[in-house]
Parts: sequence; C-alpha cells; structure tokens
Amino acid sequence: MKQRDATRRFFARPLDRGAARRHVPRWPWLLAGLWLAWVTVISDHSFWRIARLRHDLRAARTDLQRVQRETASLDARLHDPEERREHECRPDHPPSIGPRLGTP
Repeated sequence: MKQRDATRRFFARPLDRGAARRHVPRWPWLLAGLWLAWVTVISDHSFWRIARLRHDLRAARTDLQRVQRETASLDARLHDPEERREHECRPDHPPSIGPRLGTP
C-alpha cells in the first residue's frame, strides 16, 4: 500500500465515527449569560461602573492639578514683596499694616 492511499483512507473517515454526539443542556449557557450581564453592567462593582469611576478619577486629578497650580501662583504672589508694595499703594485698597481703630 502506498503512502497516499493510507492518508486518503484516514481523511475519508467521518470525524464522529464511533462516537455519539453529546447533547449540552441550555441552562449552563443561560447561567453564563446572566453572570456575564451581572459582571459587566448590573452589579455595584461591574466593569462598566469601574470604567466610569476611572474616568471620573482622571477628571478629578486634572482638576486637582489645576487648583494646585493656581494656589501656588497665588501663594507666590502673596509672598512677593513687589506685589505687596503695589497692592498697598493702590487707592482703593487700604494699607494692610497700619494703625487700628481703638488702639492708642
């Protein structure tokens, strides 16, 4: 027998020969689908809510950095002596250091 004949005979056989096909019940698929819906959307710790929280956290960090930059800028202006002199010389702002009412 030639090699070609053996391979033809092997590939000519049906795959399910001698083995009965098993029937898989549908309820495990239903349970798997329900669990997948629960994990992705419905539960308090779902993937969808975690993704939303990550987005909110990113936005909050951006806001925090902006506020920290503004605070540092205002703090630098507060401790700058040149800025203080300009502020005290303005006519619409009374001097911050001076005589107080009711003191001798």
